[in-house]
Amino acid sequence: KRGVAQLPSPSLLLSPASFSPSATPSQKYGMRGGRGEVVSSFGAVQGPRWTGKGQSSVRVEMLEGGENSLISSYKYMFQRLRDVRDVLTEKIEELGEELRSHFNIEEFSAVSLPVQDSITVLGQVCCDSNGKLNAQSVLLEAGQEQGGRQVPVDLSELKEFSLFPGQVVVMEGMNPSGEKFVATKLYEGIPLPFHCPPEVKQEMNEVSEPVMVVMTCGPYTPSESLTYDPLIDLITIINKDRPDVCILLGPFVDSKHEQIEKNQVTETFETIFKRCVDSIVEGTKGFQGRSWGLRGPGAGCTRGPCLKLCK
Repeated sequence: KRGVAQLPSPSLLLSPASFSPSATPSQKYGMRGGRGEVVSSFGAVQGPRWTGKGQSSVRVEMLEGGENSLISSYKYMFQRLRDVRDVLTEKIEELGEELRSHFNIEEFSAVSLPVQDSITVLGQVCCDSNGKLNAQSVLLEAGQEQGGRQVPVDLSELKEFSLFPGQVVVMEGMNPSGEKFVATKLYEGIPLPFHCPPEVKQEMNEVSEPVMVVMTCGPYTPSESLTYDPLIDLITIINKDRPDVCILLGPFVDSKHEQIEKNQVTETFETIFKRCVDSIVEGTKGFQGRSWGLRGPGAGCTRGPCLKLCK
C-alpha cells in the first residue's frame, strides 16, 4: 500500500526556481511565531479531536442557487454603471433593513447631513484610495435613500472595530460640518439565516458521524514572494490531520501581488494555477475516497470561475 511519505514532495512542484526571476523565500513567513496556534474558536471544542474519521461516504454537492444563479455566459465588467449602482443600492437597503429590524432602529439619517446631535447612519464601507483599508482611509457610502454620497469616517472614538471594503454597516455619531462623520458606535453585524434545503437526503441505514471539514482562503503566497510556502505548509497539515472534506477558496494567483502587478512573472497565470492544483493532488494522493473542493476566483484572483471536485 502506497504511503503518503513515499509521495513526491509538493515543494518540488512549487520550488523557488519555478517562479524565476524573483522568488526569494519569504524571511518574514519563515521566521513567524505561533505556528499552528488557534487564534479563535467557537462553541465547545475541548472534547473533539480535530482529526478525520476516514468517512469515504461523504459527498460534496453543488448548491443550486435558484433563479439568481448565473447559468449562461456573461461579459464580466461590461455592465452598465446604472445597473451596478442599482445592485449595490439594493444590497445596502436589504442588509440595512435586516440590521434596522434586529436593533430596533427607527430610521436612518443621511450621512452627509450637517448635524450637531447624534444620528444613526447606514452605508457601505469604501476606501479612499487603491491601497489597503486602514483607520485613516475609511469612507462610508450611503444608499440612494440616504443621499448616495461618500463621506470620510473618523474612527478615533471607537475602542475597537473590524471593517472591510464593501461591508454594510450601521454607525452612530455626529457630522457637525457635513464633511466628516465622527463615529461613536459601530453596530455588530448579524449573520444571515442558514440555507434550508427543501429536502434532506439521508438514507435510513446511514450512521451519522462527526465530519471534519478543513476550509481555507487564499492567497497562498507571502506578500513579498511567490514561493507558495503557505500552500506547502497547508498540505503538510492535511496529511497530518487527514480531514474528511477539504474546501480551498481562492485566490490562488493573486492579482494584487506586487510581483504580478509589476509584471515580474515569466509564466502565464493558468500555468501557475495548474501547478498549484498539481501540487495539491500529488501531495495528498494518500487520501482514497476523500472529498475535495477547489473554488475560484476569490477577490483579486486572476483566474476565471472554476470548480473541481475529486474523490
